[in-house]
Amino acid sequence: MIEFLFDTPEVVQQLLRFGFNNIAISPVTVAEIQAGERDKLALNNTMKKLSAIPVIPIDAVISLRFSELFHRYCLSHRPSIPDVLIAATALSYNIELFTLNLSDYKFIRGLRLVQHRIKPVRQKR
Repeated sequence: MIEFLFDTPEVVQQLLRFGFNNIAISPVTVAEIQAGERDKLALNNTMKKLSAIPVIPIDAVISLRFSELFHRYCLSHRPSIPDVLIAATALSYNIELFTLNLSDYKFIRGLRLVQHRIKPVRQKR
């Protein structure tokens, strides 16, 4: 989503191919983006852009899946809590996960990752 917000052409084109009606995000993603903003104006502009994208709420099913995934992978892969919550959301809704950080998710069994050749322009914050 960060690359989308920065209007990275390859990411915008890929999302257009998916169709914006087929795109949703996790509240974790929203929070990660908010945490990276530098001032109120940037935060407000970002939130305005994000307001058009549905946010999938974290419910009991996602929470249970998160607990199972984190238990399974916490020692072997040391995933971040936000990444596991995002993966749990995708798995719970049986949807593909589009990310430029494939290495953060590739070990999660059953998770369908969108294959792409886009290189992230921005560094992780």
